[in-house]
Amino acid sequence: MNDAWPGNPPQSPFFGRRQHTMKSIGDKSFLLRAHSSAPAAVIVCAALILPLFAGCHRSSEGPATPDVSTASETAATAANTPSAGVPVAENDDNTAEEVQEEDNATENDDSSKSAESASSRPVTSTAWQAAERASDKNLNPLADGWESEAASEERHRLLKRFVTAWQVPGAAPAGRLKLTVSDAFECTALRPGDLSEVYRDAAAVVRKPAGDEGSPAEPAAAEYHGAAGLTAAVDELLAPFRGAASLRAHLKTVDVQLAESEVTTRHVLHLVAFFADKTIEQHAIWECRWRETAGRKPQIDSIRLLDFSEVEGYGRGGTWLSDYSAAIIGDVPAYREQLSYGTNHWMARLETRLGIDFYGHQGLALGDVNGDDLDDVYVCQPGGLPNRLFVRQRDGTVVDQSAAAGVDFLDATSSALLIDVDNDGDQDLVLAVLAEVTVLLNDGTGKFTRAAELPRGTTSGVYSLCAADYDSDGDLDVYVCRYIGRGGQLDVAESAASEASFIDANMGLPNVLLRNEGGGRFVDVTQEVGLDHNNRRVSFAAIWEDFDLDGDPDLYVANDFGRNNLYRNHQGKFVDEADAVGVEDMAAGMGVTCGDYDRDGDMDIYVANMFSAAGSRIASQSKFKQNDSAVTRSRFERFARGNSLYENLLSPSDSAALRFRDVSEAAAVTRARWAWSTLFVDFNNDGWEDLFVTNGMVTNKNSDDL
Repeated sequence: MNDAWPGNPPQSPFFGRRQHTMKSIGDKSFLLRAHSSAPAAVIVCAALILPLFAGCHRSSEGPATPDVSTASETAATAANTPSAGVPVAENDDNTAEEVQEEDNATENDDSSKSAESASSRPVTSTAWQAAERASDKNLNPLADGWESEAASEERHRLLKRFVTAWQVPGAAPAGRLKLTVSDAFECTALRPGDLSEVYRDAAAVVRKPAGDEGSPAEPAAAEYHGAAGLTAAVDELLAPFRGAASLRAHLKTVDVQLAESEVTTRHVLHLVAFFADKTIEQHAIWECRWRETAGRKPQIDSIRLLDFSEVEGYGRGGTWLSDYSAAIIGDVPAYREQLSYGTNHWMARLETRLGIDFYGHQGLALGDVNGDDLDDVYVCQPGGLPNRLFVRQRDGTVVDQSAAAGVDFLDATSSALLIDVDNDGDQDLVLAVLAEVTVLLNDGTGKFTRAAELPRGTTSGVYSLCAADYDSDGDLDVYVCRYIGRGGQLDVAESAASEASFIDANMGLPNVLLRNEGGGRFVDVTQEVGLDHNNRRVSFAAIWEDFDLDGDPDLYVANDFGRNNLYRNHQGKFVDEADAVGVEDMAAGMGVTCGDYDRDGDMDIYVANMFSAAGSRIASQSKFKQNDSAVTRSRFERFARGNSLYENLLSPSDSAALRFRDVSEAAAVTRARWAWSTLFVDFNNDGWEDLFVTNGMVTNKNSDDL
């Protein structure tokens, strides 16, 4: 591809405008429209949502076919297109064909792993074969003495085959699945009979068992016995799914405990069924006890239901959100030729030195750039791909004004703000590019000019930005979150050579507070205001909010690999009080949002972290970190737990007595997978803040450990 960019070429804030030899750009982008009775102003088509790893599982040889869900969707399309449905589990489990192949295998699991014939093996060197054997040994938990992981792996495989076989139409639950049931087997009801509605609106109904907030305080007594009892319990569990066009089952093993003659495991189970006019989800936690018999496969002794909920979603084919990308930006060349391709496509075509990588750590900003009272969208891109400004039209479509506005930068850009920097009534643009923070002033019509440079050397490696008037002088100041390594990304070699720690990292680039001096000029006041304290952590995101209701904005910073900060604002000076008020949240902090979830008049905090099934299993074992303290071990367990919700306990009569309480598990909001960013938003306009969480990770085919 030797043709240059049509019209004005993209530009770099450091090298001026330059010719480039590629036309196609971008990470695959989605625009989601909410199906609700909300007025148009609150429909969720206001933002382009860039999934972090949308292209990682796709071929890099061509663009995805733009798709759109409309009112005229056929029932078959709605039922068989998970991406157009309610939030569902990742599709990393066995397909129906794989389950059928397993069922045609011999009863002995070991025989299914028999060696391939010599003619079918690829030709490899002796050194390569030795490396493969060494790799296989490293991946074998028994080679390292991890009997618990070996036991977990075997039982996960057996139970996974049991539940994924339900995806095969007409499957008999217990008869053909190689789940050996002991003579003494017993289980509780797998779908409780006392389900009652705890929530209903036009889009969905949620059912839970009677008891403590819908979950029984104590697990129910066993009601079913033997193989026939298990069959009956599964038949009752799957009864709501009869007649579904498709069913997906997803299982995670989150805990394993070994005893002399038995193993106890804990599993998170998700079932999702697609009908022509609805979807049904079931979410459950099972505790399974397995009998150990020398020389034989494990026999399952019991299944105990610890938690259960059922969600029935209505709407267009059962969808809550639909992909409207093609309908709104499909006619824009940048979408067809560039954004519809995945990250893999561009990783194979652009130099990594330009600042492109497979993480997809790029953000976007919403704002009215031309004063027509319609929000426009600025999309950040990896290095080598031009940033995009999509200006919204009255008919709901957009026009690409990137080049005309002078903001089609090729530099790797991780974050953007559309805010009024110079108080002239229009939205200016602040960008976190590879080497610095760049400020561009708007002339009021959507044309931007670069303003005075920000302090060099202290604003490189930026990951994200947030703005507020911290000193109450009438203009917006900018807080800059910095990670480590080039472009704000984690450099593994640099981390390994430093004092990096998984639970208390202090090797990040210092964050920076830039005070607005007017006219696009900013000055670094980090040390002056006290924000240099606890400022070498690995920061992903921050948010300004008046947590103590004293009239000025406080600052919460979410840090990866360790403690978060809550800098309390005392008349323009800051003190980190995260530990004192109970929100340090030692975990993999990657995003944060605030909202009054309990409607008591003060702002609560929700932090996006990382949930890991493997981490949950391993960190709870007695041999893990044997030489470390119990406190350190408990922190590792906490690290893998997932997201955190902190309830603000502020007393209206005493704003100085700021305290928070961790209500994450009670509110059932921890397991949001490998979470990156989150937002409190009232999706159904009922006055209560809901939570939206983006998640995912580069996994290849198997994501069981996530």
